[in-house]
Amino acid sequence: MNATAPQLPPVFFGPRRRWLLLLIANGTAQGALAAGAALLIGSAFGSQSHSTALLASALLLATVLAALLKAAEAVHAERLGQHYAAGVRVQLFAHLAGADPAASGQLSRGVLMLRFVTDLNGLRLWASQGLARLWSCAALLLAALGLLALQSPTLALAASGGVVLVAAVLRLASPQLQQRERALRRRRGRLAGKAHRRLGSLARLQREGRAADATAQIERRSAEVAEAAIHRAQLRGLLRGVAEAGAWIALIGVVLAGRAGLASGALSLAQLFSALTLTGLLAAPLALVERAIEYRHGHRVAREKLLRLLALPPAVALDDSASAADTAAPETDCTPRCTTTPTATL
Repeated sequence: MNATAPQLPPVFFGPRRRWLLLLIANGTAQGALAAGAALLIGSAFGSQSHSTALLASALLLATVLAALLKAAEAVHAERLGQHYAAGVRVQLFAHLAGADPAASGQLSRGVLMLRFVTDLNGLRLWASQGLARLWSCAALLLAALGLLALQSPTLALAASGGVVLVAAVLRLASPQLQQRERALRRRRGRLAGKAHRRLGSLARLQREGRAADATAQIERRSAEVAEAAIHRAQLRGLLRGVAEAGAWIALIGVVLAGRAGLASGALSLAQLFSALTLTGLLAAPLALVERAIEYRHGHRVAREKLLRLLALPPAVALDDSASAADTAAPETDCTPRCTTTPTATL
């Protein structure tokens, strides 16, 4: 392995920094807008001085602004992800073009396609969906819990129970989720390598009467991929259920604490409605945080695979020993019949 192997470019570099700042500002604005709308809804039940038409106009304006912010967030996030994936794609191709042919020639084309498609897509999703969602969700959670704390520390404490539960479960399940992600990608690589070799030798398989055997092998590999995907989906579904349950726990906690506050006179009706609206806003960010964690694990596994590919030695590093290597062994062409493809490691 080359000690000076290039690394993947940083996510936040060049124009991507500007898109990141826009996403940060967008997430902050969404959190502030949601919190302001919640306060307006609460004040509508606590005061008769507000005009119904004025209140409806303010809420309608908040709805339009929220829709525009969400649309802009999607565009900026996709620009960030696509720009990052394109930069990594060019770097990978340039490195492979200058890599030692003896090393790069042993790589399965199917596995290489996985690196250029599946793994790059994992990097793109983390940059465009994971990071953007984490910031937007963090801004909304902080705004909601902060306003709840200003109204009543008891309400904030009751709502934070569901948030803490989701955070704890995600933390505990994180290693297992990453392990299942690795298992799925490993089996996908084996399927891609097997399919590439068999597709490249269809004529020979037909002449030898081994087409049925090759089909059975592809079927077994496909079943392994499906099994790993279902195994990962089981954990993902559990985590999404926990995120949904966390939102309900927060809402139930606020209802119980709010009822006690009304009975004791510590809370007004306006404060209770504002608190319930703010708590209802927690459901979406909790679910999105869980999805962002999934993208994070996919990014980490994909990054490791791509770094191994970038660790291939360049051809210029072998110039001094090229003549000795040529006399020691003839150059081999790794065709689809090659059986030593290191698909498990790349």
